[in-house]
Amino acid sequence: METLDDYLQSYVEGDIEGALAVFASDPDVVCIGTGPGEILIGPDEIRRQIECDFTGFETASYEWKWHSMSARGNIAWVASELVLRTRLRKGGKEWNPSLRFTAVMERREDKWLIVQSHASLASTEPY
Repeated sequence: METLDDYLQSYVEGDIEGALAVFASDPDVVCIGTGPGEILIGPDEIRRQIECDFTGFETASYEWKWHSMSARGNIAWVASELVLRTRLRKGGKEWNPSLRFTAVMERREDKWLIVQSHASLASTEPY
């Protein structure tokens, strides 16, 4: 979870380089976000999305609700849920979505790097 904590801490602090440091620099690294068109392939697309995200909120913090992590050799996978607490720049409104987050990580030179991730908003609507 250290890799994910490093990512989220950098994210809520607005630290683009720190947030990107946990992703593999491979051209086929994939990050799927919660918004329309947020299928990001490669470090440049991930950077642009994170920079865009940073323009949307004034403050942010996070809280893990639960997580499950497993590994075999140099590959690990995680499923989790967290609450992202934000104050939006537009109107100063609070937005605290419950996010579900999955990732596949690869250990390279004793560092775990995200090679694939997916975030989704947990629905609040009944079936």
